[in-house]
Amino acid sequence: MIYLAGEVNNQMYLDVAKRLDKKPRKINICLNSEGGDLMCGLAIYDRLMRVPDCTITATGENSSAATIILQAATLRRATPMTQFYFHLAQICNPDPEAEEKQSNTRMKVHLDQVMFEVYNTRLTPDAIREALARKIFGAETALKLGIIDSIWRGK
Repeated sequence: MIYLAGEVNNQMYLDVAKRLDKKPRKINICLNSEGGDLMCGLAIYDRLMRVPDCTITATGENSSAATIILQAATLRRATPMTQFYFHLAQICNPDPEAEEKQSNTRMKVHLDQVMFEVYNTRLTPDAIREALARKIFGAETALKLGIIDSIWRGK
């Protein structure tokens, strides 16, 4: 069992990569994360996609970049009280008047497209739009939208 908790960041990626160096055929992950760095989330997603049998159980909070990680699983499930926060990429620009503002907008569009492609591997475009409109929802809605495959009650 691999426990991924807290912020999605470089350290979380390195921990996952180290555990996957042995190229396991099957893994179980417990995920409870407020999200974090999008690029680290995408890197973890890429590493987990190489595991033939990957089960991820979301617990507590599963937000932002953590929803991307969840999509890499062969079996995606959540506990009944799990809460999801769903949005596309956000780029923080400390100086909104910077010359790079236009460049940051192009980058955001590119990252949104990458994320849409990740989600669209398992979710319909209508489900993605509904999740984006809702932003925050529970496990029952996540099941209805196809973000998870089942609600796990510990049995």
